[in-house]
Amino acid sequence: MDQQMLKKLALFKMGFKKLTGRSADIARFINDKDYALATLSAAEETDDADLVLLALTLKADLGLLNDPVVEKTRLPEAKPSEKLAPDKKYVFGARG
Repeated sequence: MDQQMLKKLALFKMGFKKLTGRSADIARFINDKDYALATLSAAEETDDADLVLLALTLKADLGLLNDPVVEKTRLPEAKPSEKLAPDKKYVFGARG
């Protein structure tokens, strides 16, 4: 684990304790994905924008943030009949 991640975890622990009154167990946080997800979700419900941003960043860093928007916006694979044949090339220039 790199220094930046340790710094984020320390900032999260202090901010979470300050705002919620609950302490986050960092060792358990790192090793137990369910605990980490529950703790980060609780942090997202606070009114502190910095803690919410930090929680989202940690979720992304730990691979807990699924991005359904990206998955839904991927274009479907083109069917072989819809692809251009290799012999059909674009023959016009940019100006016609």
